[in-house]
Amino acid sequence: MKKIEAIVSPAKYEVVREGLKAAGIVGRLIVTPVCGLQRSSNLSVPGQMADNDLVRSIKIEVIVSDQLARKAVNTVFDYMCSEKEKHAVGQITVLDIETTLPIGADS
Repeated sequence: MKKIEAIVSPAKYEVVREGLKAAGIVGRLIVTPVCGLQRSSNLSVPGQMADNDLVRSIKIEVIVSDQLARKAVNTVFDYMCSEKEKHAVGQITVLDIETTLPIGADS
């Protein structure tokens, strides 16, 4: 099993979610608002961070079978870059998952 983590701009969240749904990847998505520094952010004082340096994003996580991992990554990438922009901003991470354990009555 693989865990796919994608950091996308808030404007791309719905597009990526719909793309995953259209690709048949309908597992439980975990969606978290996150923020972080862009690579090009220049800090005037090392260790100090201004609020305007932080970029607000959405983190989408889904666990899929090994067979669906490549399809999930390609789908996220394609839908992140779906418009004619200079570049897409985000990140996709693929992690190996040994096991998952359901917790709760409706799991």
